[in-house]
Amino acid sequence: MVKYVKYNKVETENTVLEFKGGSEDLVVTNFTGEEIRDFSVVSISSESEDLIDELINNQPSEISCEVIDSDYFKEIAKKSEQFKRVKQRVAEKYKKDVEEITSKYPLEERETWGIQLKQANLYLESEDENDAPFLKTLADAEGATIKDFAISIIENANNYEQFVALKLSEKRTFENDLLGNLGL
Repeated sequence: MVKYVKYNKVETENTVLEFKGGSEDLVVTNFTGEEIRDFSVVSISSESEDLIDELINNQPSEISCEVIDSDYFKEIAKKSEQFKRVKQRVAEKYKKDVEEITSKYPLEERETWGIQLKQANLYLESEDENDAPFLKTLADAEGATIKDFAISIIENANNYEQFVALKLSEKRTFENDLLGNLGL
């Protein structure tokens, strides 16, 4: 069970009143950020709704706790520093994973992958060398037949597509897990 609370942080002469609490049975996550200035929000998760309600009811009345729905909470939390860090962490992990494979090929070669794949498909359909002048040059330089070279290009393209699809899937799962841990 998760509940979301909007409250006002109150600074007095001697103390700061804000949402406090949490334990093994209650996880409280505060969301902060430049864009969240007029009020603060927390997500509270627990197996027990009664524990959550008790925690909310025991907050100082001066901070004006208000339970909000998950859609409103998500709208607010997406402006938080925590959300931005999760998005950044996910993007960095994905970039690192993709760089792992692309770093094995020089940029000049990667920029020709589209040409190579297009000509490989054309050649395998027609078996006409005129449909694959770029491939013919590469295949001749490696002492391979155009057909073998074309087949290899298509296999590599399929492997790369599967790799990127897997990494995108992992990226989405990772992001959802992190955001789930924040109550989003």
